[in-house]
Amino acid sequence: YDALSFSLATMMASTIFFWLRVSSAGSKYKSALIITGLVTFIAAYHYMRIFNSWTEAYTWGADGVTPTDIPFNDAYRYM
Repeated sequence: YDALSFSLATMMASTIFFWLRVSSAGSKYKSALIITGLVTFIAAYHYMRIFNSWTEAYTWGADGVTPTDIPFNDAYRYM
């Protein structure tokens, strides 16, 4: 849980950093910074969706991990 939270925070911070540095970058690097920010934004969004799907599909209790009635979104394994 902590490692995933840290990963999400670093991806979101990277997205903000890349997009804020576009104005000070050379003209030939501006599109690269925009695309890089877009890629990190999409990755953070998908990791957030995977995490939410996992927390809805399983609960942690004294017996360990038990499934709920909500299925885990298996489509993310193909991304």
